[in-house]
Amino acid sequence: MKLAMLGGLFNPVHNGHLALAAAVRDQGGFDQVLLIPAYISPGKQVDYTASVQDRLAMLSLATANTPSIGVDDCEVSREGISWSIDTLRDLTLRYSSHLSSPVAMVIGQDHAATFLSWKEAENIARDFIIIIAQRPPYEPVAFPYPHITVNNPPVEVSSSEIRRAIREGGSWEFFVPKSVEQYILEHGLYAS
Repeated sequence: MKLAMLGGLFNPVHNGHLALAAAVRDQGGFDQVLLIPAYISPGKQVDYTASVQDRLAMLSLATANTPSIGVDDCEVSREGISWSIDTLRDLTLRYSSHLSSPVAMVIGQDHAATFLSWKEAENIARDFIIIIAQRPPYEPVAFPYPHITVNNPPVEVSSSEIRRAIREGGSWEFFVPKSVEQYILEHGLYAS
């Protein structure tokens, strides 16, 4: 099995996240893409954050009908800040009997520029597959390590924009799967 991980806060998960996971699966030839919500994201302050349980529930709803895109709570279970190297090693250990290649990690084009500052960046580059998700206009990425590139579908949405739209009474429903929309409404998430 070829396994890729896509980490993030997923606060909330939206159609852009799901389109990227599908692009990684399809363009990279991966059998399984795991969405891995962070318990706490290193260096990221977020207002109007849903609870970890809410974020996991929304991810489960969003991926329920797509067996090749799943959810793994390994970072949530560890609590605190999780580093990519620890998550990659954890997935390798847990899935070792099923893996046909090293675990792959998806990073955004913006994160590629700061990759050298990541904890154990050299070990990540040596032991795992790095997938860089490029945004239009899909220019070549200057990256010092072997990597795969996938073209991130141009879905113009961010979780922060969705949270703001909910808080301000704007339109946001078409940016998330229907099941996630219903969950947000039923639980009163992100409202002021």
